[in-house]
Amino acid sequence: MTTARKASKHEVHLLDFTPLTERAKEFINQNRSEDKQATACTVRWTLGYIETNEGLFILDNDGVGNNHPITADKPYGLEIYGERTYINENGKEVTEFDMMPSCRLQLSDKAIRDYDTSKRLYLDEFIRTFGDRLEHNYYTWEQLLNGEQA
Repeated sequence: MTTARKASKHEVHLLDFTPLTERAKEFINQNRSEDKQATACTVRWTLGYIETNEGLFILDNDGVGNNHPITADKPYGLEIYGERTYINENGKEVTEFDMMPSCRLQLSDKAIRDYDTSKRLYLDEFIRTFGDRLEHNYYTWEQLLNGEQA
């Protein structure tokens, strides 16, 4: 059961990793046969970060994220997935998605800021609403960011 969320004071900086996904596509296609070439690469979730006195925390729109600030010594592992769209033998367009990440990039807090879109959402708007798991994730972040949780 989902109830109305309390408004959050924490702003999430939205991220766009499109330049990295384009480079990832070139990278993974170097080792694939012509009939297995990726036609696109994607980050599977909407990602954003929150600035705190402790540093930058990254999370997705399910409310899943790191439990420590991102730094050069503790980078974020951005997972990029390949996908391939083609016309099958029946003339139908088909898209196949890689089940596992095609590549993983380690990004420091400085590198993550380079992909800031300048769009902002409050935490209660950023984490999507769908069931108790996401509500739990939202309130866990609220507690952490408000210093109510060790």
